[in-house]
Amino acid sequence: MKIDQRMNTNLVTTNLEMSIQDAADLMESSKVHCLPVLDDEWHLVGIISDRDILRALPSPLTSLSIYETKSLMANLTVSKIIRKDPITVQRNVTIEQAAKIMVEKDVQWLPVLDGSKLVGIVSRTDMIKTLLEVFGTTTQGCTINFTLEEGKGKLEKIIKDITSQGFNIIAVSVFSGSSANTKELRIKVSDGELSKLKETVKPYAIKVLDTSSDY
Repeated sequence: MKIDQRMNTNLVTTNLEMSIQDAADLMESSKVHCLPVLDDEWHLVGIISDRDILRALPSPLTSLSIYETKSLMANLTVSKIIRKDPITVQRNVTIEQAAKIMVEKDVQWLPVLDGSKLVGIVSRTDMIKTLLEVFGTTTQGCTINFTLEEGKGKLEKIIKDITSQGFNIIAVSVFSGSSANTKELRIKVSDGELSKLKETVKPYAIKVLDTSSDY
């Protein structure tokens, strides 16, 4: 799946000349925590976040009054606190590639470009929502998580056995096991009982780690 299938295209943006007071008000009214900063041709020149604005404000221990603080924010522009050259991706990268970049670069937001123009933005929250879908958490069913010995074609056999029992596969996730020759397998299904699912995977499981049902 490409990142442009998950990116937020309802963009709330700012420019270099906007005051940080107006930028803060825009974030609050739009319920966002980050604003891409664009030039007149819709090219991304940087980003600012609510954290950047907070860092630009005087310390709470300052002697400045609320009026003086607001005056400072009204006269300080986005250009003074902008984070230039943010990490970006092109719209044709996969979700996995985008997630890897966000983890490796430790970024909360990832602007998405089409060439040099901004077309969307992805947040860590968007990635978590996608992960929940991958795990099938938005669909009712029963889940089993177990370890098994690694082997060519074994996953195919397990899936075949499960579907032959009338189960509908919602999600399958494979993780590294506790040793080099084992894997951890998480399977969520519908149209069947958890007890039957446990019996079906029993011949393959070294150990059942946990089970759940949200029927």
